[in-house]
Amino acid sequence: MTDHISAPKRFPDRDEIAAVLAECEPLEPGGELPAARRLAGRAMARRGMGKLVFVDLVDRSGRMQLICDTSKTGEFDIHLGDVIGVVGRPGKSKRGEPSLLADSVEVLSRNTQPLPDTFHGLTDVELRYRKRYLDLLMNEETRADFITRARVVSAVRRHLDADGFVEVETPVLQPRYGGAFARPFVTHHNELDADLYLRIATELYLKRLIVGGLERVYELGKDFRNEGVSFKHNPEFTMLEWYEAYADYRDTMARVEQLVESVARDVLGTTAVSFRGHEIELEAPWQRIGFVESLEAKELWTRDEVELRAWLTERGIDTKADKDWPQLIDHAFSHFVEPGLIQPTIVYDYPVEISPFARTTDADPLIVERFEYFAGGMELGNAFSELNDAEEQSARFALQAAQVEGEQGDPDYVEALSYGMPPTGGLGLGIDRLTMLLTGRETIRDVVLFPALAEERRSVPIAYPGSWATVDDPYAAVHRDREALLARWCALAPEARVRTVLTCGDALRRQSPAPNWHPANQFLVARRTAEALGDVAAQSSVVELIGAIDPQAVADNRLSRRGFEILTALALESGAPQPE
Repeated sequence: MTDHISAPKRFPDRDEIAAVLAECEPLEPGGELPAARRLAGRAMARRGMGKLVFVDLVDRSGRMQLICDTSKTGEFDIHLGDVIGVVGRPGKSKRGEPSLLADSVEVLSRNTQPLPDTFHGLTDVELRYRKRYLDLLMNEETRADFITRARVVSAVRRHLDADGFVEVETPVLQPRYGGAFARPFVTHHNELDADLYLRIATELYLKRLIVGGLERVYELGKDFRNEGVSFKHNPEFTMLEWYEAYADYRDTMARVEQLVESVARDVLGTTAVSFRGHEIELEAPWQRIGFVESLEAKELWTRDEVELRAWLTERGIDTKADKDWPQLIDHAFSHFVEPGLIQPTIVYDYPVEISPFARTTDADPLIVERFEYFAGGMELGNAFSELNDAEEQSARFALQAAQVEGEQGDPDYVEALSYGMPPTGGLGLGIDRLTMLLTGRETIRDVVLFPALAEERRSVPIAYPGSWATVDDPYAAVHRDREALLARWCALAPEARVRTVLTCGDALRRQSPAPNWHPANQFLVARRTAEALGDVAAQSSVVELIGAIDPQAVADNRLSRRGFEILTALALESGAPQPE
């Protein structure tokens, strides 16, 4: 509890709260009263028993009961959610519960809004993300997750500082973006009359520092990529990147294993975590497998673009967006290999075509010294033995520009390399994803305080039964972690069940003509279906399923006729109310 009313200096941790409670022992006859305590927090429950008023005082360190004798404190007016300050002495209730016996109570800040159900907390997922302050106020689990995140960042810093790394800061606004394949956010600098980019990675600036002789550097900061949102992607995310002179990717493999194990022990006290229904052991050493071998095991390794496209098409993969072999091989890996990497796994030795900054292996000029590491079916990060030949780096930039429209090189970085960069091992680690793994949260939005969300839509009129005349944000279904939810849906519903749903949709279409539905009606059927199924996430899975049939439907915030048929069939199966 806060140890000062008018100007709290800090929040004590739970050990300090325990010290207060330890004083709550019955007084010996003639004993002295415990010292008065000054506490502050939110009043989250109030119970009256005559002249005694019991109040639950809550802050991020925990909950404490106040016993207020109004003959001593005087009458006071407290609303649920009010911030109050209390002066009192440790004691116990008649039932033996450690409490603070209040001498005075003061309202420091008045809450003028009704709170969600204080017993169940804030359960509306969309509202939790849009109003994180309310989520933190009502849900202890949310507060615990973000305290864990803060401890993860602190543990990472301690570990790297102890290993002799220097923390640095590099530009967020950059005249050229680089270090990854990604679409940047662009802005304009009025004074310089120049377009600048929010960085997509810190890599190229950090390696300039290696050239400058700092030898071991790291940065913990925000990167920005103007791309999609999924259970593991947010346009603004936190990355750790480090670069170490006179090290290669083998050294970096060992270092990241040690780092993740150390952080887990420091933050959780264990290296065993539960994530997406799997028990995962983070203790080093981790499993290691070659990139080529991982695809050979799936019978998908070939350097022939036509052959690879045919193989993927035969397996039901849409390759229309994949322009060339590098994009096809990356698609094959991410779809068929990555989801199966549940226990921590290092995948190493990647094709040069998809690794523009990595040094080639001595044995094969078409393979580079690069690795990615995975856990829970999710990539955690990426690492290289860095390319330090200026001429070769310039040629790689040219190759990259030819492969990916809009990609650009960085002549200043090439010039920096020409001064000589020591052999260097570099690594990137997604802090958000590591936090997901350590907290067991299945979506990045649960570990980012203020995730990116689509504009809120309110009170859209619909042509549905009168009791459903309006609906808040009917498009929310298309914005909620579609990839993760689709995976969950498919795990619950085998292909046979999906085919049954499609058959039901066709039968429904033949039985009667579909009414002229406003798009919001179609999303509402999904929402009501989810409620009937008892799964608040199901509507997003269903919409993603429909998107697989008609991808443009989701992008346009509409559903096809077939989409409506599928949703209605699902609603029929689950017993949800139907249109007249």
